[in-house]
Amino acid sequence: MASASSDDLSPFLSNFRISNAEGVMRMVLTLDSLEESRALSLLCRLCALLRESPHNRHALASRGLVGAVLPMLARFSEAVRIELLQLLRLAGMQRLTVHDSRATLQQLQALEAAGAALLRAEADGSPTQRAVAASTAPQSSHAAATRCLELLRLLRDVVASSLPEGTPAAFWDMGPGALGATGFDLPASGLVGLAAQGSLTAACWVQLDPTCSAATAPTTLLSLYDVHGCGLQLQLHPPHGSEPL
Repeated sequence: MASASSDDLSPFLSNFRISNAEGVMRMVLTLDSLEESRALSLLCRLCALLRESPHNRHALASRGLVGAVLPMLARFSEAVRIELLQLLRLAGMQRLTVHDSRATLQQLQALEAAGAALLRAEADGSPTQRAVAASTAPQSSHAAATRCLELLRLLRDVVASSLPEGTPAAFWDMGPGALGATGFDLPASGLVGLAAQGSLTAACWVQLDPTCSAATAPTTLLSLYDVHGCGLQLQLHPPHGSEPL
């Protein structure tokens, strides 16, 4: 069995931000090849990264983490499964798609079908099947009930989650590009409409992720230029001579 540690996440991080979500996803999807202690260490580190950064939650949630991990839950011990469910909660609270919801409900249906098949074998099977079913039914029923409860609690927590007061309903992560200039451009039709009005008012709400590079380097919030390169640029700078923001 292979071994790994939370430090194996380092190649996929930049200043505590997930810079290679595909690499992190590969590690999560191969957790069953790791020793349990190593898997727990990696999951604890990953949960901490998601808990502290909207960028990190979005990076994995948008890659389909919830739908990819749900079918894996049955492979793991209770200790690892608890940490995986916490990871799914953090990602699901950021982004839960219709596909993710269906995948969760399908897992519940599969557990119910397996339980029904066991009951049928116990009641209508051959003597050997009835004996096997009778000896395994209590443990199997308890395990299935536990997993159903875990999935239902996961759905409850994700659906009931709400953003803290004052948090915007949507945000754009500007990222660590050249002076932070990794945002988006207005479509041409929007620019034409704005130019026709002869004036423009721009407003923004800024929340600085403590793990982002803007804490130590300038980040561009807004740029407006005409075809001649004349315009203005609004930047966020860290305070000089003090600790990072």
